Amino acid sequence: MAFDLSDANLTAFDTFDETPRHLGLEDLVRHVVAAHLELDAADVRPALQFERDLGISRLGLVLIGLDLEDHERVSLPFERLAEVRTVADLARLLGEATSWDAHRR
Repeated sequence: MAFDLSDANLTAFDTFDETPRHLGLEDLVRHVVAAHLELDAADVRPALQFERDLGISRLGLVLIGLDLEDHERVSLPFERLAEVRTVADLARLLGEATSWDAHRR
């Protein structure tokens, strides 16, 4: 499955605001990725690789990261985002950013 850069889903998507706030971070990442790809969240497993398995480019991953930042009100370090390969990696990075941001408050 290819991630079409001309797709309107590359911008902040409308259904993201409907994502439940009670989700764990891994489930939240799965829901956001699924919304970008118009998939069911159950089809987005933690071990899936963004580029190889989901067809998501680096740009697509950055846009997903921006949506997660907006949702969680944190900042994901760009250099660390570049190291993300799997859905689980992104959830881990989001968890670290969330913990770091909570510690700074």
